[in-house]
Amino acid sequence: MLLSCARYSSAVEFNSEFLNIDKNDDISLGQFAHAQYTVPGRYLLDISVNQRYFGSRTIEFMAGDKADESFACLPEELVATFGLKPPLMKSLPRLADGQCVDLRGIDNAAIKYLKNLGRLSISLPQATFEYDDPNYIPPAAWSDGLNGALLDYRVIANNRETNGPSGDSRSLQSYGTAGVNLDAWRIRADYQARQESGSQSQNLHGEAFQLNRLYAYRALPSIRSKLSVGEDYLNSDVFDTFALRGATPEQR
Repeated sequence: MLLSCARYSSAVEFNSEFLNIDKNDDISLGQFAHAQYTVPGRYLLDISVNQRYFGSRTIEFMAGDKADESFACLPEELVATFGLKPPLMKSLPRLADGQCVDLRGIDNAAIKYLKNLGRLSISLPQATFEYDDPNYIPPAAWSDGLNGALLDYRVIANNRETNGPSGDSRSLQSYGTAGVNLDAWRIRADYQARQESGSQSQNLHGEAFQLNRLYAYRALPSIRSKLSVGEDYLNSDVFDTFALRGATPEQR
């Protein structure tokens, strides 16, 4: 005797009457029947790619082709910071008139909105990245930083008191680096200062200040190099390091 069994399942709907809400005719709970559905709108989320933190960013969720679908709109400038291979980056489909990069075009890619953590978790195969080094930062993620000034200094003070003919003597020395950050440029000056004084009979008085090195440099991300202008030191695998005055490009 042959027995055949069939299982039937039907969608489970939540009865809104349990909420005990007055005038709930306009309330629709259909969107909550889908675990990955997110109401379209803008959300401030933490971005992580393969468990690596990429900061907080406002992500817009847009409605999909179906009424019960939505997707996270990932701008191209954000995806460029992930370090994907350039050919792959160009081949990925765009959504919403080119505003969003669709990472679902990558096999085995996963994008999950962890609502309880306020995090957008993105998982991508390692083969999609340009470099294997997890600490690599692509040029699209580089920043010129903030404009400002800095002073790195060291001060040495000496005071000598004697009863002999040489008398008392005092000295104050300082050396370090002063600098200014202006957009992509970094301006630096290595300085050295000295002040000495002693008894009037010995006439030991003196002040001195000099700049040992004055230079400016900046990164050139497009050619992965650094440009230095001013007084700099040239490093070579063949010759000894020596000082020069001018402009020197350096490959990174």
